[in-house]
Amino acid sequence: MLIHLDPNKKEALYSQLYQAIKNQIHSGHLAAHQKLPSKRQLAKDLGISLNTVINAYDQLSLEGYLETKPRQGYFVADVRFQVQLASEEASLTTSPSPSWRHDLTKAETDPSLFPYEIFRRLYTQRFDSQSPDLLEPSSVQGLAPLRSSLASYLANERGVPCQPDQLILGPNAQALYQVLVQLLPPKRRIGIEDPGYHAQLPFLKEMGWQVQACPLDQLGLAIEEAPLDQLDILSVTPTHQFPTGSLMPLTRRQAILDWARQSPNRWIIEDDYDSQFKYSGRPIPSLAQLDQGNQVIYMGSLSRILSPGLRISYMVLPTSLLSLFYQKEKQFAVNLNTISQYAIHDFIQQGHLERHLNRARSFYKRKRDRLINAIEAQDPQAQLIGLDAGLHLLIQPSFAFHSQPFLAQLAQEGIRLKTLADFSIQAQTGFDQQIFLSFSGLPMDEVDTLINDLYQALRQHKKTTKS
Repeated sequence: MLIHLDPNKKEALYSQLYQAIKNQIHSGHLAAHQKLPSKRQLAKDLGISLNTVINAYDQLSLEGYLETKPRQGYFVADVRFQVQLASEEASLTTSPSPSWRHDLTKAETDPSLFPYEIFRRLYTQRFDSQSPDLLEPSSVQGLAPLRSSLASYLANERGVPCQPDQLILGPNAQALYQVLVQLLPPKRRIGIEDPGYHAQLPFLKEMGWQVQACPLDQLGLAIEEAPLDQLDILSVTPTHQFPTGSLMPLTRRQAILDWARQSPNRWIIEDDYDSQFKYSGRPIPSLAQLDQGNQVIYMGSLSRILSPGLRISYMVLPTSLLSLFYQKEKQFAVNLNTISQYAIHDFIQQGHLERHLNRARSFYKRKRDRLINAIEAQDPQAQLIGLDAGLHLLIQPSFAFHSQPFLAQLAQEGIRLKTLADFSIQAQTGFDQQIFLSFSGLPMDEVDTLINDLYQALRQHKKTTKS
């Protein structure tokens, strides 16, 4: 591994090393699964301190570029799918823009909410302990104390009954799917919601899985229209369907569970997306809570609550899959930063997560209400969809508009938007008339101006009766 570091640069050495390795991964000079030199060996080869290498490796691990295997060392992660997903997220059906004044397509958090001081204190306390455990990779499942605190959180917050051993941690859903596909029989037939979150499709197809788009109605997955007899797996977002925001009623949840119970080889993947941000009505039990057949694979993320930069997602495996996981665990890699896992464990254990959630719910509800008021001031007859929960909504203006010129104009103004059609495999008539708007990262004091800009563009591209 040829790396040149310049001690005369203002940029810190660990940052130079981090960037050099990252560039070699992107260029292909460092191939997926290639073993890297040990921290001590690389420090010796480059004539730099061990801490410099540790900091660079930790940052690369945190961002998903490196994986650690217990007693084996550091390996280059398979970033092919990560790059593919990133490029899909960056693509638009509109003209490209060099930078976005507002990107309203991303699942962000409001930076003003992040508890910087608390995390600074938690990290400092852990570093001050100088515990050797901080420098060791956690198990392939993730840090045991963090899994324990997460299990308690899921039981108390979502009623999900699970033991710490059932939890698998990863930097994102993609990493968890890479584990899951190795635990299920090959070439499965999976049904996914359409429209829905389809970022995993390239990976699943690469693994030989057959993907079947399942239509939705106002209550979520349309059971009567889904080809359930042809499927082995159903992937659903019942609590706050992405992107329509629908809430699946209890009767339909029971129907899905009944479908799974008809065969021990059927599985349900429950993505409890945005379940923490419910603004009205009583919560409905998760599928995992209702599951009597041990056939629900429950997925969630702390990144949506705290910050995408923390990169902590989790999967609760049914006990029937857990033994298979242990048989294959040497095939899996650790790709989470140990120190960050300890800090997040402390954050949960000391009650900060519960307090942060209460504060965040109140904050996002105020932002949602302000957004609703701004839209209704511009268009009192607009239909707003998915208001009861979550950090996004759909706007269907009271008049028809030409969607592509509208999106292109806003892109030129630095505003990135999508319509429901962008989230659909088999787009239906009218999907391009529903505007997807993620408001989580939108500054509160810019809501009114944004909606004014949005409606100015809409009116310019309003369809006439002859259009």
